[in-house]
Amino acid sequence: MQLLGDVGGSYTPSIFLRGGAAYVLCVDGEPVGHGYEYPYSALAKWFGPGVTYIGKLYVRPEWRGKGIAGLMVQAMVATLAPGGKAILEVHFENLSSQRSLLKAGARLVGRLHTLSLFARLVRVRIDPA
Repeated sequence: MQLLGDVGGSYTPSIFLRGGAAYVLCVDGEPVGHGYEYPYSALAKWFGPGVTYIGKLYVRPEWRGKGIAGLMVQAMVATLAPGGKAILEVHFENLSSQRSLLKAGARLVGRLHTLSLFARLVRVRIDPA
């Protein structure tokens, strides 16, 4: 397996100009999943320094159930600075994703509630798990 970091092209979204990264996981040269790291997202800033947000994690349907999402998260977290932390969100009904992330070493901290207004993060609340 190969994890490619900072993949891009001629189009560079603003998140990459601010330190964001896109990751693609390949098996035998075939892309099977991808994810994004947003160290400067409003949510990461809310949690404090050294926190990055991992978002839009996707695994192709034919590769699901094989631990790919967990491998991707572990590889992405391994790139963080020493002492850095990552947060990610999973829809509360997506039990298969929750199980795979828990197997990969993630810890459920609670249910996140956000209120945004005009694309600005207004309020965040975490209800304990």
